Amino acid sequence: MSAHRPADLDPRELSVLAVRGAVVAVLATAVVGLVLGGLAIETASAGDRAAVVSPTPEEVDADPGETVDVEVVLRSRGGHDGVGVESVALRALYHPDYLEVVDVEHGTWLAGGSETDVESDATIANDRGVTEVTQSRVPPAGGATGDAVFATLTVRVVDDAPPSAATIDFGETAVTLADGYPLPIYDRAVTVSIDGGGDPHESFDHGNLEDLEGSDPPVDDGTDGSDGGEADSVSGVLVAVSLLAAFAIVALARQLSR
Repeated sequence: MSAHRPADLDPRELSVLAVRGAVVAVLATAVVGLVLGGLAIETASAGDRAAVVSPTPEEVDADPGETVDVEVVLRSRGGHDGVGVESVALRALYHPDYLEVVDVEHGTWLAGGSETDVESDATIANDRGVTEVTQSRVPPAGGATGDAVFATLTVRVVDDAPPSAATIDFGETAVTLADGYPLPIYDRAVTVSIDGGGDPHESFDHGNLEDLEGSDPPVDDGTDGSDGGEADSVSGVLVAVSLLAAFAIVALARQLSR
């Protein structure tokens, strides 16, 4: 059986084919829009339930024996239903053969929101390459949100540090909401180009951060918390709906092509 050529079709058949093609195109566009829109909603929702750690400067040149002030800004809108942040444990990790922290200045970020007392502490363990700055609201009083300086670290390049690209990492920072749930952390690192810079230094084992004298136990990173489960459930729904819509398009296209 030979296939029809466009010239063999009457206007009615051409019209039906055009409608079929338009229906398939519209459905395909709808699926793409659903997926992209759902991902955008999920991303925005996750961003609203996170804490961002932004140091300044992110890149700096320094020679052995020189000090640099690193201002660490914390940004967070808190959690659901207006719940703010109760406590923060800012953790700076660095290689002790290249860098050391010589001073810590607490900021006022956690004092925002309803009036309450803020308890502050700091532990400098340069032999471990760790400095921890903690603050907590007592009582939480709804917690704090906003965008402000949490702490300023004075960092010194050790005297015999060789040329290198040394880093200060804040990925182990912990932020806890007033309802007890942890927030995921998005952080930026600081790169210190020592004596003109060089290759990145080798990794360093900072050990168990729970063993820092005077520091609070670390807070869960939130990967197993309720927020993560909610995000997973949203992703699952989007995937399921997208697959069903895709199967529907394929079935409709086959039906219309008959």
